[in-house]
Amino acid sequence: MSGRTPQQMYLNAKSRLLKLISSPEFGYEFGRFSDMIRQSVRVMIKHLDELIRERRVEPTDRERSIIASATNRVIAKIIYDPITPFLREFITLYVEVLKNWNAQIGYQYDIDIMVDTIHRLISQHMTLMDAVNVMKQLIKRVEDILKYEPPAFTLARHYLEVIQKKFDKGEPINEYERAKRESSK
Repeated sequence: MSGRTPQQMYLNAKSRLLKLISSPEFGYEFGRFSDMIRQSVRVMIKHLDELIRERRVEPTDRERSIIASATNRVIAKIIYDPITPFLREFITLYVEVLKNWNAQIGYQYDIDIMVDTIHRLISQHMTLMDAVNVMKQLIKRVEDILKYEPPAFTLARHYLEVIQKKFDKGEPINEYERAKRESSK
């Protein structure tokens, strides 16, 4: 463990998340859903900040709805679009804040399910990316091996071509075959 308190970890995540939702890349990633997702982040952060100040927080139905809708949009983004490094960082921070918000303030079972879904999708994505990277390395290695032709392979290939030509013409392919054919005459 890094020795940081949960409050310090939250403040770090909050700072990074606010920076991400303010970047132009955020609008590019989420398009017309950017404002809704930004709003959900701001609502969760506002509530968690109030909780840190030891104030009672009671989310409205509208706030809960905004957070649930934004989270559904994040899940759809993970499923249907490529996961860029920017998106991966945002989702990791978003889900961390969402999980804390849901546990501390606005507990909803469906949000818990969404958090678990996002975790599974991201971990499966990373597993697939690892597999893709391993396959790329293996393909490169096989290509390198196929390019390597020691002289013995060249001679063997020539020998096989000569044998194939003789076989196609019906000629004996070696002395054994020649002797066998002559003895059967």
